Amino acid sequence: MEYRYITDNNLENRQSYQYSEFQGERFLAAYKESRNALVLKGAPVIQKKEIADYCANIAENYYQKPVKQEYVVLRYELCAFLHAILNENNKNAEEQEFAMFDKIVKTFEVRKRLYHCYNGGFRPLDESDFYDCGLYLLFACGLVFAYKEKRNLKYLNALLKANDALISLAGRLNDFELAMLRYALSEETRMVQAFYRI
Repeated sequence: MEYRYITDNNLENRQSYQYSEFQGERFLAAYKESRNALVLKGAPVIQKKEIADYCANIAENYYQKPVKQEYVVLRYELCAFLHAILNENNKNAEEQEFAMFDKIVKTFEVRKRLYHCYNGGFRPLDESDFYDCGLYLLFACGLVFAYKEKRNLKYLNALLKANDALISLAGRLNDFELAMLRYALSEETRMVQAFYRI
């Protein structure tokens, strides 16, 4: 059996996860193989501190740019969320960032795509601007930490879909981005194994 949710480009060929039929242990084995094929080859996964440093470097550029209040700049928001959750020293800021992150999760679940900039109603300003793999990597790492913090299945559910998209685009990633993807996949498979005891 093949894990059928990964194409040659999931951003172009968006997957429909609704009403998926139950396929038992064969499906779980195919799922694990889809992850292990990427996790087990190449450089080791990165560490939590490296993700924090990566976000801090991005933040230096984005936090200094003036942004109109009515727009949502996704890279800024994802870095702010990761910064808040990784620093663990301001619970009020973390809860505010979770509120924004939940809006990002919701728009991703509807569109299966991420865009650089949204209006206040979370509609993308440019419908063709969904190819930045870096956004999906930041989002996937955010989902990992959100699930660890809240144990809410909506984060794990979105992580599976984000990682499917990233696997389909793995050939476009540089070495550091592949290491980030391996981190997200390693954490995802641990979470799924704990949930399903596979």
